[in-house]
Amino acid sequence: MRRVRRWRLSSSSLSRGAPCSSSWRRRWHRFWLALPMLLPDRLWLQRVEKQPARLRLEGQAQDMKAIRDFRQRLAG
Repeated sequence: MRRVRRWRLSSSSLSRGAPCSSSWRRRWHRFWLALPMLLPDRLWLQRVEKQPARLRLEGQAQDMKAIRDFRQRLAG
């Protein structure tokens, strides 16, 4: 049985602009649609929480490299 690592990532990268603006909603929508393509195969999301000033992602990964890859994809 493989060991699965739990992880949590918080970010304020999507908080640029007013939360009520239509451009902010468009950016969030584009991010939400692209999210499945950003996930490495060895990583699973269990929780996505969007707040006005921050995005919180929680999940599990088979190894630390999957978490590192996901963070790099988000920053890219």
